[in-house]
Amino acid sequence: MHVDKQAIFEEARELMREWYPNLYDKPGACLYWNQVAMRTLMIHGFKPLLQAGTMLWKINDDLDPEACNAFGYQWSPEEPLSQAQLSAGLLPELHIWAGLKETNELIDFSTAYFRQIAEEEHRFKWTSPDPPKFIWGKPPEHALYCPTASATMFAWRFILEKQGLSPRENSYATAKL
Repeated sequence: MHVDKQAIFEEARELMREWYPNLYDKPGACLYWNQVAMRTLMIHGFKPLLQAGTMLWKINDDLDPEACNAFGYQWSPEEPLSQAQLSAGLLPELHIWAGLKETNELIDFSTAYFRQIAEEEHRFKWTSPDPPKFIWGKPPEHALYCPTASATMFAWRFILEKQGLSPRENSYATAKL
């Protein structure tokens, strides 16, 4: 069966623009990108699984131990920054994406903005090639995606609380947050 991944991505991107126009290219929007990705995938007959955890991208070849050579989000709920986010009712530092169990593929529709976020929000020097517009398959060699059960369960609880639903009433992939 041929899957037009680009067309599905474009459909999800249009839904992102429609549902969340102010979050389209903003840091921390992976929750919303994943939501529109999962919804679009489900419409096309896929059974995506929410995944959350740590994501890192190599951004340069700098070997200076004082320099930053990776950008990402590390699942670390015990860290002070994450604790402050939690106290404010926000997500702690983590990244959210989808997986397809049947094909062992990772799907992240938020990658196009990684460089912009790294440079503008964190003032990192990015000299590596730009990330692709999206990932559907195996991540590039210079990228690390590490899902954890605790991060994934935290993300699900956060989503359900935001919707005011119980786990049996979940509509994450069908209704705006």
